[in-house]
Amino acid sequence: MSSNQITARIKKIFFLIIWCCCLSPLAVLASPKLTDPLQLGENDPLPVLANRFIQTALGISGVLALLAFIYGGILYMLAGVNPKNVEKGKELMKYAVIGLFIIFASYAIVNFLLSTVLQVPGSAA
Repeated sequence: MSSNQITARIKKIFFLIIWCCCLSPLAVLASPKLTDPLQLGENDPLPVLANRFIQTALGISGVLALLAFIYGGILYMLAGVNPKNVEKGKELMKYAVIGLFIIFASYAIVNFLLSTVLQVPGSAA
């Protein structure tokens, strides 16, 4: 079996695992009782709702940056002798780390502003 065939099989298995992970939340939707992940109430003021939305968006973007880092590592490891994939993997991992740093910094700034300056309940103090 050639190196290209092995790489193709590994890519297929990787994407199959990712696909299954994306579809597994659908099994949870069959549950009779679902709770609101943002815990939105009818009487919550706008800063509280904005805080929950921002924290959720930052969490999702952090997961995406981590997945980009993992994909870059896989590209780097499976590059073989192809220098384009080596460079592509290195750049993807570098930009993912920069993205994670920006996400963590923005999370710290938003939490500081919401908890200290605006004194929004529900934000980390």
